[in-house]
Amino acid sequence: MQLATIFGFDLSRQRGEIVGWLRALMASEDGVVQSGAAFDEVAGDIRFVYCVVLSLTLLSYQLSAAESQRLARWICRCQTAEGGFGQRPGCEAHAGHTFCAVATLKLLNLTDGFDLDSCVKWLKRRVLSNGCNGRPGKPADSCYVFWVMGSLRMLGQIPTHDHWLDTRGLTDFIESCFNEDVGGLAPNPDCPADPFHTHFGLAGLSMALGGGRVRLGTVELELREFCIEKALVKNPT
Repeated sequence: MQLATIFGFDLSRQRGEIVGWLRALMASEDGVVQSGAAFDEVAGDIRFVYCVVLSLTLLSYQLSAAESQRLARWICRCQTAEGGFGQRPGCEAHAGHTFCAVATLKLLNLTDGFDLDSCVKWLKRRVLSNGCNGRPGKPADSCYVFWVMGSLRMLGQIPTHDHWLDTRGLTDFIESCFNEDVGGLAPNPDCPADPFHTHFGLAGLSMALGGGRVRLGTVELELREFCIEKALVKNPT
């Protein structure tokens, strides 16, 4: 849906069918969203909730207040005692799942049902001296710069005025992940580059810096400010 929106595809003829299928995935009374795959036996996944709500938003479809509240209650149950969000209730908190939770609650315009302070503190603890990690005890990975910085930006913590964020250190980490031979970013300096980490590493850095110029090896890039409010979390109302 995001690609269709970016490239201007006309989905008006398919809109009703797509909306109907997406709504069928969220038919559960307890707020669980299914994947739609016949082989999927796992009940509920925060990633599917985010994808369904974002897709409906891109299709300019407004959920009812009851539907939105039901989804928001399930999402808030995914928050752990540490502050982050897990894949489903009872799971370990993870930066990627936290991003999905925060973005979905922003889309639903229902951000008052979770512990904001503990979530912000948990996310800030994911910022290391050499990048960002996805959960405690894990090494830094360039893609988590996106999940962490994106979540913090949606929660109003970026741009920052209290100097808690070392943008120079974050930039140095992304630069260390750059592979001059192929031109992409790797998860960390010891891994091969790939498109996934190139995209999320640059997108996360642009959110942390608010745009501007950055040098990767011998290449100088102009990072546009990543308008996450418009691209991901703009409320349809």
